[in-house]
Parts: sequence; C-alpha cells; structure tokens
Amino acid sequence: MATMVCMPAVSANAPDAVLVEWTVREGDTVRAGDSLGGIETDKAVVDLEAEHDGVIGRLLVAAGTRVAVGAPVAVLLRQGETPQDVAEAASRAEAAADGRGAGGSSAEPLETGRLDGGGVRGAAAPSRGAPTDSAATADRIVASPVARRLAADAGLALADLSGSGPGGRIIKRDVEQALLGGAQPHPRPATAGSLDRRTDDASSRPSAYDELPHGSMRRAIARRLSESKRTIPHFYLRGLCRADALLGLRDQLKAVVPGRVSINDLVVRAAACALRDVPEMNVTWTEDALRRYRHADISVAVATRNGLVTPIVRGADRLGVPAISSAMAALIERARAGGLRPDEYEGGSFGISNLGMAGVSDFAAIINPPQSAMLAVGAIGREAVVEDDTIRVASVMRYTLAVDHRAIDGELAARWLARFTWYLEHPVAMLV
Repeated sequence: MATMVCMPAVSANAPDAVLVEWTVREGDTVRAGDSLGGIETDKAVVDLEAEHDGVIGRLLVAAGTRVAVGAPVAVLLRQGETPQDVAEAASRAEAAADGRGAGGSSAEPLETGRLDGGGVRGAAAPSRGAPTDSAATADRIVASPVARRLAADAGLALADLSGSGPGGRIIKRDVEQALLGGAQPHPRPATAGSLDRRTDDASSRPSAYDELPHGSMRRAIARRLSESKRTIPHFYLRGLCRADALLGLRDQLKAVVPGRVSINDLVVRAAACALRDVPEMNVTWTEDALRRYRHADISVAVATRNGLVTPIVRGADRLGVPAISSAMAALIERARAGGLRPDEYEGGSFGISNLGMAGVSDFAAIINPPQSAMLAVGAIGREAVVEDDTIRVASVMRYTLAVDHRAIDGELAARWLARFTWYLEHPVAMLV
C-alpha cells in the first residue's frame, strides 16, 4: 500500500514548519534515509528523509509552504504499486485532513491548504514531473530556494556552482560543499528588492530608514529572549582571573594538538570541570521539579549571517580539550552553513557567550531557556594588578555570570564562579 510522507516534528513544541525545497521529483526512486527535501526550523534547515525504499508517486505541497506537523506532504509508492495507489493514498490524506479540521484546533490557520484530488486547495500544488521550486530564472540557473538563500548569505554566485540535484539543479549540499572547498564570496550589490524602502507621504521623498523584514530566526531570537527577561529572575555575578597561565597552556597546545585550540575551547572545558565539581549548579528549572543533569551539556553562542545560534557540546565534562576543540569547530561550521540538526542546538544545561574575539572587555548576557545560567566572557587584556603589595602588569580576563534565581541561589553561584576561576588560573588541572 502506498504510504504518506508526513511533516515530522523537527523542533520542540513547534506546531508547523516550512518545507523550503524538494530535492526529488515525482517518479524518482529513493532509498530509506535519502533526503527528499529541506525543512526550515528556527535555527537551521534539516533534511526530510524517506522512511523506506520506494518511488515518489506524488508531491502534495509546493516548496515554500508552511505545513502542520503530521500533515502529508508526499506519496511514496512501494515496488509494483501503480498510479491508482497514489489516488487511494491521496483520498486517505483528504480524509485525515478533514478529521483534523473536525477536531476544532485553535491553532492559527496554516498556509498548507487541503488536499484536492491529490493536489492542494489554498496553496499552489506542484505539477507532476516538474521541479517543485521556482528555480528557473532569466539566466536559466536552476537552484532550490534554500540553496539560493545560503549562496546569497555566503556571497557566492550561483553561476560558479555545480548542481548535483535532479537535472543539474543546485541544492543545499552543493553550496555547503563549495563553502567547505574554500569558495570565495563575490561582492553583493544592493538591489531594488533587497530592502523595503519607505517614502515620506507628505513630500514623496525617500525617508531616512529602510525596513528589513524579520526572518524566522530573528523572530525566534526575539521571542525567546523576551520571554527570558520577562519570566526569569536574573541576577549577576562578576569575576576576573589572571590569564597568563591560560595563554601559556593555549600556546603549548597549539604545538601538539591538530587544529587550532582557542581560548574559548579552554573556557568551555573550565566551565565543564566546574560544573562537575559543583553539580548543584548543573540544573534547570521546571514548574514541578529542579532537573539536575549528570553531565555538562554546554551551549555556546555562535554568530551567523542570519542571527545567533547556540550549538551544544554534549558531555563536555567527559571530553578533553582536543575533543572539545574538534567538536566546536564542526558545530560552528555547520551552524554558519545552516546545517545544524535540532538535537545539536536544543536543550543544554549551561550557556557561554564569548565576545572577547570582538574586543569586548566586559558585558552581561541574557539566559537562554531552558538553561539556568549564562556566562559572558570578555577579552583578555593587559592590566595593572597588585601582587604582594607590588603593582605589576598581567593578562586579565573578565566575565559575568547571569543566573536564574529560581533554580540557583547566590552562595551556590559564587562557589561555582570561584571554582571556574581556579581552573582558569590553574589550567593544567583541566587536562587531568
């Protein structure tokens, strides 16, 4: 019997997601685990995978459609099945859609429409056997919408890319491979459609501002951080450390560890060791219980062209510095290419935001739910310090710990911060 490919739950508590591209056509043969298309979450674009081998019988929604979780998006035929099986599967999907409508959902209406004879009512249904994205342009470069977006964000010209999709279409993985291969960005001239330029009604002259529509990531960041400041009682502790030994260890590791060990990698390791030593700090708040974690899953803020992403180093208390460095490099690469899976950025027991590389010496960050603490790390600078009643010049790093007072009290947070500082000033201890 033909089966329905349905929109999976790709992000926690999200009732719907956008199917941004199809990477297959009707009639294509696929195997279990093959990518059928791309699904956009708040933080990344993830693959819609085939659950078993088969042939694409029909694509039920157009690329760019917002689809409810669990709603059908395609019909997958098994070996020997016929177009009649497609019609029967479409009828089952229509009945399922009617059933969902009868349930009286209070959710906001989606732009998916309903199935109508195998197509879609209320949304543009893809034509049989044709690409399901509006890829063709005047220059006849065929690319999926997500590939176009990633290429534009990276400053890559589509004409310089080779397509591996059906009919030579450029898809997401082609852009990612070009970036990994060191493709150089082109200048990105402003276009008339790139900004929504407002006009002063009274004078009909351009006003002093432009409007850039919010993307889904920026909306998600605004929603989550507004919720954090509104619902979480923050308090802040500030600390500093002598960083000369930390810099010395970093320089020694550079000579013996493949890749580039950064100060941020050492900060992640120090935070993980402190969480291991002070496990009462490794908690998150829920309305029913305090959730204490057995290992330190540390999320690290990473800036991308589209906004802030927080990939997670899982079990950082069990990883050595080289392993943390390797994991961070891979996560940052995928975050900036828009390729993180939801399990790579959702959750976490502790957060770190480091603006030291931007020259910021001291700042405070907002807690990223569901975490109960966020460490804001500044740049290492040369300062005058008093040592044995003598003024000396030393390398100093400053940091601010934002804490959820519902889950963590001041004395506990101070104890953790002291332990964190001790590891930074005795960094060899992080290696054992």
